Amino acid sequence: SVVFNSRGTSDSPVTSPQFYSASYTGDTRLVAAHLMNKYPNAALIGVGWSLGANILLNYLGEEGDAAPLVAAVSLCNPFNLVVSNRHISRGFNRIYDLNLGKTLRNIFQKHRGQFEDANARESTGVLAEMVDECRTIRDFDEQVTHKVFGWDSVDDYYQGTSG
Repeated sequence: SVVFNSRGTSDSPVTSPQFYSASYTGDTRLVAAHLMNKYPNAALIGVGWSLGANILLNYLGEEGDAAPLVAAVSLCNPFNLVVSNRHISRGFNRIYDLNLGKTLRNIFQKHRGQFEDANARESTGVLAEMVDECRTIRDFDEQVTHKVFGWDSVDDYYQGTSG
């Protein structure tokens, strides 16, 4: 068994001004290639939870038949990020939204230096001081995610990443 934690989660290091997103499948691709290189006869089965499930399915959609996985399981996938964001900001779900917003903000703070140098600021457009104000997932995606991954807006990111 292998567990792949996205950048910055579970205290994994962040060495560039980029975290993870539903639209970024490069790290998944690298992990799959590494495993196939190290264990060429293994039958790889991918299991993704929540946003990880979305990333996994986006990866499989991009790779098609070339994907080295023999099977995949998608659990609690927010397939449509537009709808998911709308629902997570209401009622009891708001507790999860605020907690995850805080977690994202804390991950960012641990790696703030990656985003503060002049080159990172220019290439990403992220203003680190604005992240201090983020309270929700959408706030974070507005200040960081859509900028780092080149989407015109957070709404474009949510729409373009949805399956």
